[in-house]
Amino acid sequence: MYKALMLDVDGTLSPYSPTAFPEMPRPKVMAAIAAARSKIHIGLATSRPLIKVEAILCKLELNGYSILQNGAQIINSSTLETIWSRPIETTALPNIFEIASKYQVQLF
Repeated sequence: MYKALMLDVDGTLSPYSPTAFPEMPRPKVMAAIAAARSKIHIGLATSRPLIKVEAILCKLELNGYSILQNGAQIINSSTLETIWSRPIETTALPNIFEIASKYQVQLF
């Protein structure tokens, strides 16, 4: 038996949007999540930070943990409280930028 359902945002939970904030899920998706919420923990797994998905979390009233920022932060989806966080050490940034520029990778 499954204990949790983790949902991606872009193109899965909501239509892909090139804007900074994803669109809200379609009504059928929201209804399916509402029906499943009483049977299983539901959370998000996304590369986006909390500020970019907070509206979706609140609208869906998710009841599980969510994994944000490519795994760098875990939050309680109900309270938006950070449970665990591992930001990149600022001392590592020069090395990261050097490697990224070597491979022509764009960083934000």
